[in-house]
This record gives sequence, C-alpha cells and structure tokens, in this order.
Amino acid sequence: MCRGHLVGNGSSTMVLTSALRDIGGWDPDPRLDGNEDYKAFFTLAERGEFVVVRSHLLGYRQTQDNKSSKSRKMLASYDQVVAQFRSRHPEHEQAFTTGRQELIAYLFDRAVLSRHFSAVAYLFAEAFDQDPARAYALLARTPLIIGRLVVPLPIRALWRKQNANRPRRATRFNSSDIAPEMQAPTG
Repeated sequence: MCRGHLVGNGSSTMVLTSALRDIGGWDPDPRLDGNEDYKAFFTLAERGEFVVVRSHLLGYRQTQDNKSSKSRKMLASYDQVVAQFRSRHPEHEQAFTTGRQELIAYLFDRAVLSRHFSAVAYLFAEAFDQDPARAYALLARTPLIIGRLVVPLPIRALWRKQNANRPRRATRFNSSDIAPEMQAPTG
C-alpha cells in the first residue's frame, strides 16, 4: 500500500461492515476526492491483511470524465493521503517515493492516450522534479503509447498473438532487490 493503491478502486472490494465502521468509513474530505478509497484501504491494511482473488471479476470503464482522468486532482489527493501515512511509516519512505513515481507514469500514459497535453506537460514536470532520469524515460516511451492511438486494436491483438511464442529478452531480476516488506511470504 505504500507504493500505491493495491486495491485499484473501491468497486472491486468486499469489506466487513464492522471493519469499515471501525476506521470511520470513507473520509469525506474534498481534498481526497479520487483517493478516499486509498485512504480507507491503507487504514485497513494497517490493521490486518488483504486477500487477493486472482480472477477477472470486475470491469472498469475509463472515460475522460472519470475522476482518475483528472491528473492534477488525482496526484494532489494521492499526496494528501500519503502525507498522512508517511509520518506514521517513515521506514517505508522509499516505497512512498516509488509509489508516487509509478502513479505519475500511469497518469502520464492515460493523459497521452486521452490527448490531454496540458496534463502530459504537468506530469512530466512533476516527474522531472522528483527524478529527471525517470521523467526522460516517460518521454522515451511516448511513441509506444501513441502507437496505441494509431494502430487499431485488432491489429495490435493479431501482432500480440503472432509474437506470443517468441522468446523475450531476459530481464535481470534478483529477489534480493525487493525490500523485505514487499516480498511475497514463503512457505
């Protein structure tokens, strides 16, 4: 949860009513608009564990009018939530920083796809302020994102199907690169 909203959205969860009541329910603070569920789930995570069902049970339609399409508002409300938890969990500072970078990347991709160029510029500036190298990495993948606008979905699906069995370039990954609190339990 320190790296971002593990749950994704409030419509995809089942929570005991008593657990939600114990934390005071959703915070009505208008500064959290778009991330009030993140705050609630983070608070629940401090008190217990989540179980993830790895099945497609919910569709989430994204439009230009979704709250999550409002980049500035989403990032500002995310920052409000994280500020509350950062002071309680200073041991996870790096995870909070990484979570913000990942949210910026997600919102950047959505802004490019939606042709919200003022949001693209804003998010690039935010990324640059946090880490210039990551900001340039966002720009470097912009042609791939734009390709999703230009190349019709059936052609992309056909290309994926034809290339599904091709060997992929190996990614160097070492489980010791993951912070212990982020590793999956063993046993």
